[in-house]
Amino acid sequence: TYINKPGDVYNIIDRGNIAIALFNTRHISKTKGDPAKILTGRYYNDSVGHYCIIKGYTTNGKYFIVYDPIPSDWITNKKRYGDGETMLGKNRYYPVKELYRSMDKKVIEIHR
Repeated sequence: TYINKPGDVYNIIDRGNIAIALFNTRHISKTKGDPAKILTGRYYNDSVGHYCIIKGYTTNGKYFIVYDPIPSDWITNKKRYGDGETMLGKNRYYPVKELYRSMDKKVIEIHR
């Protein structure tokens, strides 16, 4: 699915679906403070191309609710889902403007 504005992602969510997006992590502000207590912003130091799963957005439309695994921890992190491949990550709130600016403008829409 091609997206031209953040509203296109909102529409995916409003249809009851999720979006998998490629993005560059350096464009997401890093959490200031303890990321276990402050759920906004990037919780790791990596500055690379990566992916996240966009699951929703806040009612004020300022944040996307995303699931984001740690990009550099693929080999050493043994916390995986039952498939043995998919790494557990964290649910975060990323500012819509930051994530949209850093995203590839083509997302995978997953129908639930």
